[in-house]
Amino acid sequence: MLGSAKLNGMAGHSAIHGDRFSMVQNARASLKRGSKFQYYPISPPASSTYNPERPQYALHNLPMRQESFYWATIKKIEAATSKAGKAALTKDTGISRMPLCAVSPAFLHPSFFPLDPFHLIAWLFNGIFGQL
Repeated sequence: MLGSAKLNGMAGHSAIHGDRFSMVQNARASLKRGSKFQYYPISPPASSTYNPERPQYALHNLPMRQESFYWATIKKIEAATSKAGKAALTKDTGISRMPLCAVSPAFLHPSFFPLDPFHLIAWLFNGIFGQL
């Protein structure tokens, strides 16, 4: 997933909304100083302890990324006047830069890049159990 994030211009697991397909907010597993938010579970264990400010998500109704949001964010990143401003946008949105392949007329975000095994399993799980 790290290589995929670099290739497609996404921030990956270090962003608040680092998942390429959904806008599920990250979660943390510790309250220790310096602990990082680095995974995106639908329902994290002990959420009220470790992630009290994080919204609850329904597996059948996840907030998905929209291409219009992607392009609006790219414009904001390009218009940012400081590295700190760009870094804040990247951390919040999960989008770090426009990928080189965006010049292709076939480019659609986020579906242009193939699914990695993690997302393939998540989509299959959602398809099978979302029907129940």
